[in-house]
Amino acid sequence: MIASPELKVTKALDLFLDYVNRKYDHGDGRGPTRQADNVRSAVERWVRPYVGDRWLYEFDGPVFDAMVWSWVDSGKLGRKQVNRYISFVRDFIKFCVRSGYAQPDQIEAIRSVDRIRQNQFGIADPEPRQPVDDERYRLALPHLSPMVRVMVKLLYHTGMRPGEVRAMSARDLTQTEREGREVVLYTPKHHKTAHLGKRRMIPFVGDGLAVLTDWIAGLDLDTSGPGYLFSRDPRGRHMIAIDRINREVRQACLTARIEPWTPMQLRHRFATEAEAKLGNLKTVSPMMGHTSVNTTRIYAHPSDEAAIATALRLAH
Repeated sequence: MIASPELKVTKALDLFLDYVNRKYDHGDGRGPTRQADNVRSAVERWVRPYVGDRWLYEFDGPVFDAMVWSWVDSGKLGRKQVNRYISFVRDFIKFCVRSGYAQPDQIEAIRSVDRIRQNQFGIADPEPRQPVDDERYRLALPHLSPMVRVMVKLLYHTGMRPGEVRAMSARDLTQTEREGREVVLYTPKHHKTAHLGKRRMIPFVGDGLAVLTDWIAGLDLDTSGPGYLFSRDPRGRHMIAIDRINREVRQACLTARIEPWTPMQLRHRFATEAEAKLGNLKTVSPMMGHTSVNTTRIYAHPSDEAAIATALRLAH
């Protein structure tokens, strides 16, 4: 197929976003993942308004470079965001070439635009998210609803992501034993790298397991349905929204008159404490669900046994 000479960039962006939605679809009727939403948001806000009524064949290196400079000059994006959006546009051009909408030499032209490096052009990286301290965590707990309080406690004890705790289902839990201690394993079907074929496993031991089992004991789940442990209805048919967790935590902080923190900061707290106790980021990575120690380092396919062993060493 030869490249189309009569295709506008805006039309090609529509086709690309349809492809992104299919690529990052959950596959269970829930629609596209958050990654697809991130790509769409970047395209609609930072690409489409700039390209205007331009033809696709005109979208070359100089045009792309000028667009990147417009991002820099806006003062609204950090270095990592700029580089991320550069990657999105490169993926867009690759898609267009594969689909026969653009010429192959456009890929090389787009690749010629460099990523922004640290300390260049006065663009700073955003401040890293700080771990929440134990005192602020404890002060907020009494002001949360019972359900969100349990979810927050599980985030505290396991370091999992808020999206993983909200999607917990009775079907995803298995019971086992290690070193003479009870362990419950949670294998979420949907997680950050599921679309890449990665597996994620979260072990519950000690205090975290006690919190989980106490909560499950008080539930009356519909076993014929999804069996969500944290649901908008008492039978576990509909998981609650992440926004509700965030809102409750924020309001709890205001009520307790403490500096606000977010549920995601508990993940950073977990990684920081785990590194301090174990002294080895390679040991912490399996519990965080990271395949790279460099990713774990930001916070302070993994083996199940390594994750379980780490959980047992950290358990209270």
